[in-house]
Amino acid sequence: MIQYKSKNDLQINIAQIGIKIEEYMANRNLVLNAEKTEIILFNSDDISDLLFMNKVIQISKVVKFLGVHISHNRMFHDHILITIIPRIRQTYPTLFLLSKVISKVVKIVIFYSFILPHILYAIPFIKICNKNHFVQLNRVYNKAVKILFCLPHRTASETLPSKTNIPNLYTIVNHHTALLSHKFFHHCLPNINKYFVRTPRNNFILDCHSDEKSTHNILAQTWNKLPSNIKTISNPATFKMHLQKLTK
Repeated sequence: MIQYKSKNDLQINIAQIGIKIEEYMANRNLVLNAEKTEIILFNSDDISDLLFMNKVIQISKVVKFLGVHISHNRMFHDHILITIIPRIRQTYPTLFLLSKVISKVVKIVIFYSFILPHILYAIPFIKICNKNHFVQLNRVYNKAVKILFCLPHRTASETLPSKTNIPNLYTIVNHHTALLSHKFFHHCLPNINKYFVRTPRNNFILDCHSDEKSTHNILAQTWNKLPSNIKTISNPATFKMHLQKLTK
């Protein structure tokens, strides 16, 4: 992540990074294909012809980083539409075949194995996506539940948790966002104190930060809405148990 004031400033930073990478790679007898390097600008600047290791690098609107498609506008809808929804739909034929031969208990295990990983890996980004994309994802998620549990297509979505013991998407997203915010608050993850200020009442305050699209912002909002009595629980397992009671 590079902060810059002008194109020249950005180019200098990229050149310095390139030198460090070249030294690292040379010391380990490795070679980097600079032509495949991409850069993404999180603003509206019209910048082109940037050089990285003497190669012109591509400025992209969407890049894939650690399996997540990141958009220049930080909407993350590309990851939902390009990755999560297609992968859930790919499981439909398998879920249909299994639905006829396995018990309800095994169906729950299958659902958590086939569907949930795609959701959990992108929890912070699903939480901040716009309503239309969440609705699309929710529709695909509910269809997977109906197929696996042999429920009619017109089954009301709000009745699915009681019929299947599978939480709805909204509950899963809120639950795991709260778990993630707990890890940040109680220092279970790498230090990011520059973003958060912890108050005596166990709340988060964003330090000089008010971006609604920021994952830090949504983590703070989720955490601050939790009851005071469970925010003091530092043990992750105990916190999870109390959180589950709240969501039931």
